[in-house]
Amino acid sequence: QFVVSALRAGDIPVRNAKPVNGELGQFGMPLYGWLTPEGYKYSQAAWLNPGALLRRINLAGNLASGRTPIARVEGAPAPSNTEAPPLDAAALLRTLGPAITPATAAQINAAPENQRAGLILGSPDFMKR
Repeated sequence: QFVVSALRAGDIPVRNAKPVNGELGQFGMPLYGWLTPEGYKYSQAAWLNPGALLRRINLAGNLASGRTPIARVEGAPAPSNTEAPPLDAAALLRTLGPAITPATAAQINAAPENQRAGLILGSPDFMKR
């Protein structure tokens, strides 16, 4: 849910699904990877651990800075850092609305502009529903 929610909140077009499945695999949840019909575990123990948290924060930073192949057509060369469009933090805050608490919003707004989108996607408010 985190990967898809981050893509949707950032209005990131998925032109290449392989990196999405790769990210899901990094979280231990590849598409159609669970063998039984009940699906992946939905418990804090399954997703709230240091390794999973670090993966989510890294993904949030990569999505926010435009350093992800998800929005590129498969086989297209990676853009340089100057070509990659960063996410608009203000648009993310508008999209998420009351899901981001005033305390979190204050911390995000106090951060440097180029870090705000990553902080939004990596915030506890965004990671919990």
